[in-house]
Parts: sequence; C-alpha cells; structure tokens
Amino acid sequence: MKLMLAKLPVMTGLCLVMLGGSAPRSKFPSLRPPLETRQVSAQVEIEKALGEALRDHTTGPLLHVRQRIRRTATPYSRYWLSYLALHESVYYLRQADRPRAEQAIKAGLALFEATPPRHAEDYALLAHLQSFAIQFHYGMAAAVASSRVKESAAQALKLDARNLRVHYVLGSNDFYTPARYGGGKKAESYLLKALALPDQTLKNTQAPSWGREQTYGLLIKLYQRDNRPELARRYYADARRLFPASTQLPAAAKSGAKPVATNN
Repeated sequence: MKLMLAKLPVMTGLCLVMLGGSAPRSKFPSLRPPLETRQVSAQVEIEKALGEALRDHTTGPLLHVRQRIRRTATPYSRYWLSYLALHESVYYLRQADRPRAEQAIKAGLALFEATPPRHAEDYALLAHLQSFAIQFHYGMAAAVASSRVKESAAQALKLDARNLRVHYVLGSNDFYTPARYGGGKKAESYLLKALALPDQTLKNTQAPSWGREQTYGLLIKLYQRDNRPELARRYYADARRLFPASTQLPAAAKSGAKPVATNN
C-alpha cells in the first residue's frame, strides 16, 4: 500500500485551519510569548519574496533574496539558504511543478549534508525540510523519511527543549501522518507546547523566530477537523489579535474539514 503524506511548508507562516470543541481554560497557553523578539530580516525577506513570487508568477524575488544572503555572509547564511529552498519548493508546488519543487527541497537538504547541523535551530529546520519532503516519497520510503524527521527533532530537543519550531514540526508531522500509520495522536500536545514557548530562547536578530503563526493555523485546523469548533474559534481569535495583518489565518479558518496540502 502506498503511503503518501501530503503537506506543504509553512509559508512563512503558513496556515490553513478549521473549527473544533471545548477544553478546560487552563489548557490554553498564554497569548504573550515568554520572550518577545522582532523578526529576523532574512526571514522577513524570504517570506515577503514568496508572496511576491506567487503574486507575479516568477521566481525573481526569491532569486534576489538568495543573492543578497550569499553577498552578506553570516553564521546563519546556510540556515537561511535552506529556509529559502523550502519556500522555493512551495512556490513550484503552487505552480503545479512537482519536479522542480522536489529539486528545490532536495537542494535545501543538501546544504545540511555539506555542513552537518550543530545547533538546535539547525536540527529543527532540517526536520522541517525532511517533513516537507515526505510528500515526494511513497510506501516504505515515506515511512523511512518520517522516522528521519523524528530523529532530527530529537536532536533539536536535546540541544534546546524550549525551541518553539521543533515542537511545531513534530506537531505538523504527526498531524499529516495518516491514522493508520499511527498519526494524529500527539499533534495537539506538540502544538500547544509550541504556543507556550518563546519565539526565541535568546534574543538574536539574525536567528529565526518563525513558527507561532504556523502553529496557530495548524492547531485551528486540527480542532476543525476533530469537530471542536469552540476551541477553533478561540484560537482563531487569539491568533488574529497577535497577527492582525496575517493573510494566512483567514484561509485557515475557512479550510475544509480534512487535512489537505498546505504550505510550510
């Protein structure tokens, strides 16, 4: 039997969502992150470039960002080039060009092969790319790919158990794993944990801070899928307060009841 776990990255904050049931108020994490930080410039540029690329149907904005990252080398250059590759893959999938989408995500993974991950953020992003790449695998290859996601995430947790992004990736991977293969049991706990964590455990304007918006979107989608509308509405309202300019959350609130391909 073929196993194909369909999913897309986080654009950037990628979110598709739905509406679901009630739970004790104590279960809700605080809206205010324990440590607030402003977003990283490279992160913002990449996410903005994807939006422009999708709007104009051209990879030009993404190519421009790649050139800038390569010109201004920093300790995070490899990280952002990999993050950019993920967004390029999203772009090609949106253009119904699966071969190029697969090529782009492989290029992002190859950067980690050339320079093995060392820090929690590296492992979290590697797990994210591996999780995204599952949609290009079938049967046992998909199962093997899923196990690699968990291995990379475990390494990230060893280095920093309070990393928001790794908990989001674990939640996303579980959410998109079919129930017959053991998926869907831990997504909620991982996503709630992610929301309770800071965007960054140490302030660093070069480091990543993405993940909170994506987490909200996927959690809302989970509650909608599970027919728990009160929780979905609650978290949607919370997310809109935190991300009033989001173009992803409205799509999340209107998405259908079954998990479908989504970004990031």
